[in-house]
Amino acid sequence: MWLEHIREIMQKYQSKTPENYINFLDLNLDLPFAKFMMELLSPKIKFMTVGDYIKAHEPSGHGGYHWTTPGHPDSARIPDEISHRAVNGVTFKGVDENEIGGKFIGPPSLIKLRYYLQKTLLDEINTEYFSAELLWIESNKGLLNLLNTIINNIDTHKKIKKLMYSIGDIIRNDLFN
Repeated sequence: MWLEHIREIMQKYQSKTPENYINFLDLNLDLPFAKFMMELLSPKIKFMTVGDYIKAHEPSGHGGYHWTTPGHPDSARIPDEISHRAVNGVTFKGVDENEIGGKFIGPPSLIKLRYYLQKTLLDEINTEYFSAELLWIESNKGLLNLLNTIINNIDTHKKIKKLMYSIGDIIRNDLFN
């Protein structure tokens, strides 16, 4: 799944030709790198504003008493926790499932996102890479350089936070659309 997805993203955003230079993303710059990571992670992670995150957790109309329901004891506390943990007004869904049976456990964890990016995702990509056919590997030589660039841009807590700030800027300002 990941290798083919990465190849498609590389073709779309990393192929700088006279016919395709407008979509090119220079991964050495924070906003283009953030856009690239949003696309890369889209099968697993959805980045969104805190407000959209809270709306996504509203009860589904079954009349249930839920933490997003006004009057619920947690209806003010939980959005405050989410806002406090969010970076630049943005959070995510997909790595850190934080609700069980409608009971809120806690806001998405930046540490769990960091672990996912630095360990789990790379393990999943490596598993596919080392089981891929040699012909596929030889025809996608740019993949290793791309992965090294990604690793260099996510290898510290500070860089993950910078990535989240850039993702927030993209979402709130509707950039790259």
